[in-house]
Amino acid sequence: MKANMTYNNKDILTLIRSPLAKDQDKAFMYLYRNTYKTVQAMITRNNGKEEDAKDVFQDALIVVHKNLRKEDFELSCQIGTYVYSIARNLWLKSLRNKKVHLNIDDQIHDFIEIPEDTDAFILRAQRQDQLENMVQHLKGDCKRVLKLYYYERLKMFDIANKMGYSTEQVAKNKKSSCLKKLRHLLTKQSILQNSI
Repeated sequence: MKANMTYNNKDILTLIRSPLAKDQDKAFMYLYRNTYKTVQAMITRNNGKEEDAKDVFQDALIVVHKNLRKEDFELSCQIGTYVYSIARNLWLKSLRNKKVHLNIDDQIHDFIEIPEDTDAFILRAQRQDQLENMVQHLKGDCKRVLKLYYYERLKMFDIANKMGYSTEQVAKNKKSSCLKKLRHLLTKQSILQNSI
């Protein structure tokens, strides 16, 4: 993407909703180039460090990605304002958790009020990432069967055909067996994390 390329809201929505990773990357590079500095300035002026700005910006992009990919989602402001507003909300939440009370200085950017459930959304997205990482650790057919079922949303009949299983029941049994393995991995990881 050329450095001087500009996109409007419709362009960004089209790129983010594209099934192609390269289109989504173009949107995120554009958002990074055009909104990160204002988010960084807001956070560093309001009790934060550059590392905080990077973390908050990443989390904000997760929310933007999930929301903009919803077909019924309507963007009621400029995309930069939306990204900034989510980042602002996340930073305010972080400050509240640290028992720091500030009136954020928004001299250089407009913002809109974002619902408080943004942090719950981030937590769900992080859990989803954790689950996807665990699926990657499964061996053999398990990884493929669970991806076909949960991510590609295929029916058991179609999974049986793709995997070369003799019947739909064989695919169901395999999925059940793979879920047990996944639960075991998740339990094991949870025990390890709690012991650290």
